[in-house]
Order: sequence, then C-alpha cells, then structure tokens
Amino acid sequence: LLLEDEEAGKITINRQPIYVSCVSNFTNFLDLFRKTIRNMELGIPCVVLGRSNTVQHSYRWTELLMELLERENIDPGMLTYLSCELDDIIDITQSCRDSTGMLYTTSSRELAAAIKSGYPNTIASTGGPNTLVTTEWTKEVQDAIRMSATIECAGQCTALRHAVVPESVTKEDVEILFDTTHGAGSATDALKGGQFDCVFEGHAGSATPSLDDGVYTKHGKKDVYYKISTSLPEDGINEYWRKAVVDVTTKAPAPDLQGNSDPSKIDDLARWLVTNQPISLAVNAPRP
Repeated sequence: LLLEDEEAGKITINRQPIYVSCVSNFTNFLDLFRKTIRNMELGIPCVVLGRSNTVQHSYRWTELLMELLERENIDPGMLTYLSCELDDIIDITQSCRDSTGMLYTTSSRELAAAIKSGYPNTIASTGGPNTLVTTEWTKEVQDAIRMSATIECAGQCTALRHAVVPESVTKEDVEILFDTTHGAGSATDALKGGQFDCVFEGHAGSATPSLDDGVYTKHGKKDVYYKISTSLPEDGINEYWRKAVVDVTTKAPAPDLQGNSDPSKIDDLARWLVTNQPISLAVNAPRP
C-alpha cells in the first residue's frame, strides 16, 4: 500500500539507510524481522547493529538474510552489519546523521533516552509492564497467565507483569493458578526438559518484592509473587528482572465492552496503558 501511495504521489518514502538494533533476548530474530524486512521491502537499506551480549545471534541472522538476498538476486548492498563498541556506534551514527534515516531500537527507557539525545531520529520500543486483559477466567486464560509470567525465567522483555481480570477472581484463585508453576535447576536443565516457562533454582535478578508491608504475597510453594487489587498499579511499577511477579487487577471492563456498564473502567485502563506503555498487550474479550 505504501508503494502504491508513493506511485500515486500521495507520499514520499525516505530511502536513506536506517539503523536496526534488536532486543537482547531470545526473541531477537522476530525483532530483527519486523524492523528490517518491512523497510527493505520499500527499498530502504538497513544497517544491523550488534548488541554486546547477543552479538552472535544478530550476526547469524544477518548472515542468513544475506544468503537469501543473493539467492533472490537482490542487491547485497541493501544490508550491512555493524559490530563495535557502544561508543563507536554513537560516533558513527552522529557523524553520519545527515546521510542516514531512522534508528529503530528495543531497549530500556534509559538507553533509549541516551541514544535519542545524540540521534534524534530514533524510534524506541522500551521496557514496559507486559499486560493481559481478560474478561474470562477460564483454564486456558489461567494457563496463559502462568506460562507468560514464568517464560524465560521471568525475562523482563517477555514475561507477563500485569493481569487485568474479572472482579470475581480472588486471592485464592491466583494462589491456585500458580500451584503448577514449573521449576528447573538451570537454563540447561530447562532446555533438556523441553521447558521454556519455568523458574530456575537460585536464579539471579533483581530483589524480590518486600513482604513486610503486606502488598505482595509469596506463593506458598513456588518462587512466585503476586498482588491482587481493585486498583490499577501505580505508574512506573518495578518490573522485577528475572523474578516472577504479577500485579493482578480485578477490574476487567467486561460489562463495558458489552455496553452494559459505566465506560470509565475502559477509560482508566486506556490512560494507564498509554502512560506505562507495555511492550505487549494481550486482550481476551468479546468484540463489542
């Protein structure tokens, strides 16, 4: 559609080379695809930036894509891989700013702000509390919450942090939900067992939520923490890196979606989502 609009004279596509910086976890292949392929389809050259802790993955992906370009007789100059220290990347992007286009990154908000301060043409997907909104409390929904909260041992970019559920859900329901949480001695053990949603024994990460103030509850048998409330979480909630922590809000706007109640709950949820910007938002609800 963009190419058709350009041909019709409705838009102009800037084809200066762009920079692509992927997320630093196992979803980097997906992240690279959505940033790179969509631009290359429009004839925009892409420069893939290596990340220090996942450089081998982005390099291998770029190498595979280069092979595909050659196989399809596409100019290999459409793709470049840049692997260097962060200071060098900053120097390169700033010195070439007049000749390049957008920089797309997935990172923490702090890193995104630092990048944008030196390269204003930056679009960043930043850390935010992954959220599920459901108007039903079925076994399938419960399984999805448990699996999503513990995926990659509660990896920050991928794990569920906040669930908005029906008002009927109780603390006992949430406790039962996490009864079947998987565990593993290490990442290696998880791979051998074919598990990707489990909590590792003695895993590192951020500090666990405090239990002194009674806000959070630790599961009776599993290394999982949760809070149940009728109010949405405060803005800027701690995402608890590598810790399975879920804020459960019993405020799902099910009646509102069906047109039977005050729409203020939808408005409140929308404001919270806009302010806190979850990396991902899943909605399980009937269409209005």
